[in-house]
Amino acid sequence: MIAEKRWKLHHQQKDLASNIAEKLGISPVVAQLMLNRNITSLQQASDFLDLHPRATYFNEEKLASIYQMIKKCIEENKPISVYGDYDVDGMTSTAMMVKCISTMGGVVSYKLPHRFKDGYGLNKNIVSALKQDNIGLFITLDCGITNVEEIALIKSETNANVIIIDHHQIPDPAPNADITFNSKEPNTPLALRELCTAGLVYKLVSYISTQDKRITEEYYLLLAAIGTVADVVSLQGENRRIVKAGLKLLYKVKNIGLMALLKEANWDKKSLSVYDIGFVIGPRLNAAGRLSTATYGVELLLTHDKHKAKEIAHYLERINQQRRDLDRHVVAESMDLVNNSSNYKEQSVLVLGKQEWHAGVIGIAASKLVSEYSKPVVIVGLEKDIARGSARSMGDVNIYKLLKECSHLFTSFGGHKLAAGFSLKPENFGKFKETLETIVKTNITKDVLVDSMTVDMKLETADISFSLIDTLDTLGPFGHGNPNPTFYADQFRVIDSKLVGNGKHLKVTLQDPQTKKCFDGIGFNLGKKLPVVYQKKNFIAFSLERNEWNNQEKIQFNIQDIK
Repeated sequence: MIAEKRWKLHHQQKDLASNIAEKLGISPVVAQLMLNRNITSLQQASDFLDLHPRATYFNEEKLASIYQMIKKCIEENKPISVYGDYDVDGMTSTAMMVKCISTMGGVVSYKLPHRFKDGYGLNKNIVSALKQDNIGLFITLDCGITNVEEIALIKSETNANVIIIDHHQIPDPAPNADITFNSKEPNTPLALRELCTAGLVYKLVSYISTQDKRITEEYYLLLAAIGTVADVVSLQGENRRIVKAGLKLLYKVKNIGLMALLKEANWDKKSLSVYDIGFVIGPRLNAAGRLSTATYGVELLLTHDKHKAKEIAHYLERINQQRRDLDRHVVAESMDLVNNSSNYKEQSVLVLGKQEWHAGVIGIAASKLVSEYSKPVVIVGLEKDIARGSARSMGDVNIYKLLKECSHLFTSFGGHKLAAGFSLKPENFGKFKETLETIVKTNITKDVLVDSMTVDMKLETADISFSLIDTLDTLGPFGHGNPNPTFYADQFRVIDSKLVGNGKHLKVTLQDPQTKKCFDGIGFNLGKKLPVVYQKKNFIAFSLERNEWNNQEKIQFNIQDIK
């Protein structure tokens, strides 16, 4: 039987929503949705709806300092080295920085570490490379803020100035870079605190464009939007402005590499969406960092050569398919382990490990198993000299906190409440599994393991219209921190239902007995809910969307859950 979800209904503030709706001339439904997203003042609501192009700025003094340091290095003919992370945020940030510096006339090279050979961030080997190339300026992107020792070594043993551009938490003490540009700095304006590195680089380039007319913002804004969505940062404040504006630029900018990548993926739409970045562009770029080298991603974003773009895009498509195959293999073998063992079924956290499970896909596989079994999952890929683990959580289980109690067994460890990664010696895997399962027995109850979903509000039949869908679109783009509105209704009867997609999906026709209005609904992966639909009373959680078919438009419920 499909696992039940706990619905968490937002606090309904009818009086405040009505007041905001009246003052701004909007629907109380939209006003309540904004309150649910912590937009509580008239000014915030007005900004959110209008999206005036007035951007929020950092202290221009810091931006000016970075610009002057880059400019001085270029004027003195000193080479500049850029070092980015191996994920999409790192790739887009590196491409933007390299493009900007080369457009300014600088000599610039870049490096992205190999996920498994180099690990995350800097290592001390970078010092000899900087010396050998006589680097005048070293810029780290999406990494560096935790590399206190490595930055100190660079400062003491080379002549390079160091700029760190990063959005991760700043340690105490912080690295002694010449300039640190980080959205987590205490004086960062509220609207900018969730910027990822791609957003930070865009803000820097935006400033540089006011000083150097050779720099035009649009190329950078498109890449900043891609990096922001792929890094799953909150789509509110400046992030939302960047993504909303950047999504419109695909056909205007015509980045040769991106267009080639989309063509390989058989993508052919009128405009780019958050979904396209998350499920088409992001996975293909990330495949380079997972199974090969992220350098391919940067090369693709920077190239002006159509033949080279096509070649790289074809390669990324191929390794993304390889990544999918590996992922399916790990998921299938993991499910076999669970389903063939009564012990695994009893555990509140699944700890699974096997030889030759590729470390580049275990995180993706863990996420899929969380959905399948409704419990946290830890997957470990065992190799001869090292075991790498990836953990994903759900509900109210803080997987980082649980794993921290096993940290004495790890050689490296990091993460947050819902996701964490670690490495350990292969011979310690058994001990780790035993230790975590013992910890879990005293820390996790069945109540905590109930998966949950957030519901915005009840929607009355009279409020459901194309006009409402148009208004909801103005609240987008939707993503992390600004989710697609989820409503619930209890006034509908199911008058028709069937399974589609080999029984995986549920298709229904809903009718309000009072108004006689009917709507179609589709519940992806809700085929197992078929026995529930003909209950005397149903509670349906859904989002609204337009469905175009045979030149006809209909309102469709995208059903998230039925109770």
